[in-house]
Amino acid sequence: MKRNTRMIAILLMLAMLFAGCAAKSEAPMEMGYSTTAQEFYAEDVMMEEVMEEEAIEMESAAMADSIEAIEFDTGNLKLIYNARIEMTSEQYTDDLQKIKENIKVYGGYISDESSYGKEPEVAGDAGRTSTLTARIPAEAYPQFIEALKGIGKNISLEQSVEDVTDQYFDLESRLEVLELRKEKLEELLKQATEMEDIIILNEELSEIIYQIEKLSGSKRRLDNQINYSTVTIYIREYFRATVTTKTEKTLGERISESFGDTLYEMKIFFEDFVVFLIGASPVLLILAVIVVVIVLLIKRGDKKRMAKYAATKAAEETKEEAKTE
Repeated sequence: MKRNTRMIAILLMLAMLFAGCAAKSEAPMEMGYSTTAQEFYAEDVMMEEVMEEEAIEMESAAMADSIEAIEFDTGNLKLIYNARIEMTSEQYTDDLQKIKENIKVYGGYISDESSYGKEPEVAGDAGRTSTLTARIPAEAYPQFIEALKGIGKNISLEQSVEDVTDQYFDLESRLEVLELRKEKLEELLKQATEMEDIIILNEELSEIIYQIEKLSGSKRRLDNQINYSTVTIYIREYFRATVTTKTEKTLGERISESFGDTLYEMKIFFEDFVVFLIGASPVLLILAVIVVVIVLLIKRGDKKRMAKYAATKAAEETKEEAKTE
């Protein structure tokens, strides 16, 4: 029993010694590890802060780009809208008036209009046709096209959109540069004292002004095309033939119709004859004069022949009397 108790005591002492040694050896290791962890932690915190700042800057830049892109897509695009619509109408006059009223309602105007033809009377007549070129404010263009779809019978609709954004802003940039050059030249011209310098500056200033006016004219034309869409409307009258049932005519109706047709043809003949006589009267008058002259000459020749014949016959009778005596 004592022996066992001694063994347990020895084991406990050894365990306490090992525990003390382990505690001594682990103390510096824990200290070193703590210092290194703090350094790494500080570096990680700094890196995270830098990365967060960069991420915020990148996000802000991306947001700004997206805002600029949205503004460009919605407000800065310079588009020219053109359309051509063709339609037929049974109520030509009313539908043409509706088209003109819609042009006024949507703030537009007619830049060109042409019409030809006459109102049809029977089936097969071509009828009337009109072509209108309307200028409609760009913001009202879609509504105006929808309004036209409800007039007459639409045959075809052609639409086109031309993007002139690059061309437009290029003109603006060139105008800004030219304006700056113009201001600089005007300042130099005020400071110039030599006549040669003044002449050179005036020539260059004149050239700059000419270019500004030319580009400004191009920009105004683009503005007009952008602000007012062009819609060409072609409307053609359609005449629907009415179907009638044909009934058999009686003998009296046929005789009456034939007699009436004969009288009508005679009337037309005499009218045409009178028109011919009046129209050809100058020629007929000349021919009448020629005929009268010819007739007079013939009669005069006949008289001479008769006189000669009478004289010859009298001479022969005289000779015969003389022979008889």
